[in-house]
Amino acid sequence: MERRKEELALSTDEYDKINDNESGIHIEREQNKRKMKLLIVCLCAFPLVQGGYKLSLSGKLGRGASHSGNKQGQSEAIDRPGCQGATRKYAPVDINGLKKCQFYECDGVEYLMRVCPDGMGVTQSFGSKITSGQYPCVASNPKCKRSLLEKGIGDIEINVCGVDLAFVIDVSCSLAKENKEKVKDFVLAITRRLPVRPAFTQIAGVSYAKTVYPLLHFNSATKQKDVMNLLRQNLRTEDLAAKDCGTATYLALQAAREELFNKANGDRPERKNVVILMTDGRSYPAEDAPKAIAAAKALKDDGAIINVVTLPNLSESTGTPEEVAEKKKLAEMEFSAFPSSPKNRWDLKSFEDLDTIVNELTSMSCYKM
Repeated sequence: MERRKEELALSTDEYDKINDNESGIHIEREQNKRKMKLLIVCLCAFPLVQGGYKLSLSGKLGRGASHSGNKQGQSEAIDRPGCQGATRKYAPVDINGLKKCQFYECDGVEYLMRVCPDGMGVTQSFGSKITSGQYPCVASNPKCKRSLLEKGIGDIEINVCGVDLAFVIDVSCSLAKENKEKVKDFVLAITRRLPVRPAFTQIAGVSYAKTVYPLLHFNSATKQKDVMNLLRQNLRTEDLAAKDCGTATYLALQAAREELFNKANGDRPERKNVVILMTDGRSYPAEDAPKAIAAAKALKDDGAIINVVTLPNLSESTGTPEEVAEKKKLAEMEFSAFPSSPKNRWDLKSFEDLDTIVNELTSMSCYKM
């Protein structure tokens, strides 16, 4: 249930005259006698628990207090998990103004962006709501009419996301649990922005430390919701036991080439293969570095595109200046050999920077069909 309390105190900063046509009463007030102050306090029926949403001061759906400090929480808060138990499944897209042809829909776990049917749009009244239980695309809107090219008709090449994308995610002991959670959110954010369905993009992945942990194959799930559920379920964020520590990047890249990009597991030979490798350090033990470089080369020789995101690692900055220089030299030997080109590499200074590269990395992972 929603409860709303409104307290309204009105005056003017300039000469103001209000006419009441029915009563004939005229109210005049002198300039600068008082100032306007409007206070609206909304108490909304959203659970203020982890994963829940609350109304933030910006007027957007914001994440619960347990996620404070997330830089993306205000600008794209609704694009996060957290609509479990919501009775109103629709919400407006309000990014630099109401988007008349798009809306958010709760899939039972989180809000996903949807597009209205051709020629239909949301109503203006829907845009003024926080959430709604009514399907919003009920207004005819010529601006929401898609062109022939957008409908797939036309003899012209356009960029679309029709790739087989494999995540290769480092979850080794040098990564703190809270930072693994940020990496997990990042992987979900990338997946959320892609058209995950059989005719377009497919998702697979592995995570790794001393050994490799499967996430999913390309044919494990074909719907975006199901893919994201598997990623949430299988991408490990807990601290590992000491016996499981290690960074076997070569094993993970071999698994991507031999297991993920395998027709028996849903790989499409006619589509571009793309890898997103996320790691915070060089191979450990160090003698595995040449194997990792060779595994990356084998993938690229097969035609795969490798995008690399290097994550912060404080241990690489400890020791004497000579030791630190040697660590950086060894790490760079691997990091420079992994990506398909220098533009396919992102070196992050903090885990908060993950939010800043979501769109760019998503775009770099899309190729012409």
